[in-house]
Amino acid sequence: MRHALRRPLRFEGSLIEIDGSVGWAIYPADGETASDLLTRADGKMYATKRDTSDDALMARRGIDVGMVRDVETALGR
Repeated sequence: MRHALRRPLRFEGSLIEIDGSVGWAIYPADGETASDLLTRADGKMYATKRDTSDDALMARRGIDVGMVRDVETALGR
């Protein structure tokens, strides 16, 4: 999806570039409820924004990004 979004579009004579971040969650490994899955996917999306290297993100997949984000929030970061 990210690669498809990166292709420039021409609109009314202007070249428009779009980028996006994607988060994912897998049931039941990442959560049992819809809320848990959305929280986990959201955390992974923010991880993607911090590090846009797909290889690096996949290598970190084992990290509980949602928990890391909760700790950062609690610490006021």
